[in-house]
Amino acid sequence: MDASLRLALLRVIMVADGIVLGLFGLGLILTPRAMFTLFKLDLPPAAGYIAGLWGALLLTLAAAYVMAARQPLRNLVLVQIGIVRALLETAVSLFYVGSQAITLEQAAAGIFLAVWFAIAYILLFPQAMAYPEPPHVQQ
Repeated sequence: MDASLRLALLRVIMVADGIVLGLFGLGLILTPRAMFTLFKLDLPPAAGYIAGLWGALLLTLAAAYVMAARQPLRNLVLVQIGIVRALLETAVSLFYVGSQAITLEQAAAGIFLAVWFAIAYILLFPQAMAYPEPPHVQQ
């Protein structure tokens, strides 16, 4: 695949990831009970506090992905974080399904998205030989 096409697709993936994380973040901040219902979780009202904090984290990470998508080569650490995050989300989901704390039905959407983003990031991760070195900022 052509390096410029890979870079363009990487930008799209980073923005898409930012949108998904942003929507989840907003949902957890603004309507935690609805998010619990969406995932068929029966949690006490106080869990909304932790969900709101998690939502704030997701919203800020979403903003970082969208901003970094402008210049992915200068923000490769966010691509690496995206890979690790998606793989960890998959592992955590599978652990909780395996331990029967949640059902596969509850985790399926999260697993699907995490695996999809992990594969996309891995396939589109810039190869050192395919891209020129980004210019260094002189101090």
